[in-house]
Amino acid sequence: MWGGVFGLPYVENERWGGLILTLLLATLRHGASRFRSSILLALGRRSELPVMRALCVAYIELIRGVPLISVLFMALGDAAAVPAGGRDRSTSCCARRSR
Repeated sequence: MWGGVFGLPYVENERWGGLILTLLLATLRHGASRFRSSILLALGRRSELPVMRALCVAYIELIRGVPLISVLFMALGDAAAVPAGGRDRSTSCCARRSR
């Protein structure tokens, strides 16, 4: 917000609108949801129910076993599947169906 970083000018707070609040809340929500799921998985791993333990251990080991570069390449492929903002929406499948 202060500007001067990477040669960017200062931008007044009024012009940001709710961007900072949105980014802050999204970051906190994402972190909180990951924390909750990790606690549930850890408890499931220590469970005495064989099916629950097996599912939790399988999920944890699957996530741990996937190299980060593979996850990044999958995310890149997903991002490439999203259409560009300038696409003509009148030719999309949803527009044809509503006619």
